[in-house]
Amino acid sequence: MRSASEVSRPLAAATLKKACSLPADPESSDIFTCVAGQFTARRIMSLRASLWRMPTPLAIWDCAWDILSILALRPMIPMTPSHCSQCNARLRGPVNFCPTCGARILSEAEPPMPPTCGAASDPAGMSTQNWAIRQRLGDGEWGFRPPVLGLLALVPTAILVSLLALLLPLPTATVVAAVTLAVFQLGLVWILTTRSWPIEPAWFGLRKPRMARWRVAVASLAALGASLGAIQLYVIAATFLGLDFLIPADLPEDLVLPGALAIFSIIALAVITPVAEEIFFRGFVLRGFVNRWGVVPGIILSAVVFAGLHFQPSIIIPVFITGLLLGYLYWHTGSIWPGVGVHAGQNLIATLGVVIGY
Repeated sequence: MRSASEVSRPLAAATLKKACSLPADPESSDIFTCVAGQFTARRIMSLRASLWRMPTPLAIWDCAWDILSILALRPMIPMTPSHCSQCNARLRGPVNFCPTCGARILSEAEPPMPPTCGAASDPAGMSTQNWAIRQRLGDGEWGFRPPVLGLLALVPTAILVSLLALLLPLPTATVVAAVTLAVFQLGLVWILTTRSWPIEPAWFGLRKPRMARWRVAVASLAALGASLGAIQLYVIAATFLGLDFLIPADLPEDLVLPGALAIFSIIALAVITPVAEEIFFRGFVLRGFVNRWGVVPGIILSAVVFAGLHFQPSIIIPVFITGLLLGYLYWHTGSIWPGVGVHAGQNLIATLGVVIGY
């Protein structure tokens, strides 16, 4: 009986020959994909190869062993060189492209890039669309599969965490759930993308906006105002049409901790939650969708996911509109920090309304 790794090996040759009829080693464990006209060589785990083709107990065991090996045995030292081979610029962290000249940085274990398959490309070998995305949003080459895997793992976790309200008082359960989900989201992003240390924050939009501060402030305030205005218009429309089940319910009065302890609820809901959700939904999910389907479809799909995971039909439309605004703000500024500010401002207004009894 062949091992799970051996079962997955013919997929490389089949995929490559079907794409562009280039010769490939049938025993290779690399998979060549052609996205937006650009070949990419990827070393994949059993999770993407064996389970995708044959979900046998042997493949499941091989997948679990690969994940444990990555978490326990993979060295925490980046394998990329310290300087660019083209311009000799110093590289900060495990980057894929030189921030100075744009040349591709190959690690010691990474095979050279195959030739392009006909799409217009820049001197670094990237398609025009991918080059424009990288110029705005920075490095980050994952496609739609890592975000999908992350969402599949996040949904049951969010449901289980919500059950804490049955075991703990609501204010305590709210703080614990917010922190737990934030840590879980950031862990998923790390496991499904870099799995190395130190991380490169710019991959996930954690970098300085690409425009003047006053422009960022105006765009952020406009997005916050548009989001709050959309909520009010939505409530007015639902009330006028008599659709009471679509009117968002008021937040519980005992949502936050009592007295001076309310500061912990504010930090959890208006600081930790916005940072974690923006990294996950904009820096990770939106970026993967944009890499795969383009800017407009990526922003729309990420907003749909963002709204659906709030699990409340009465707020799906307002949250979807907020997701569109935050996604556009990320694309417009090249950074998730303005979106974090808008998200935090909206949550802070709602939390303070509960604290002061408004």
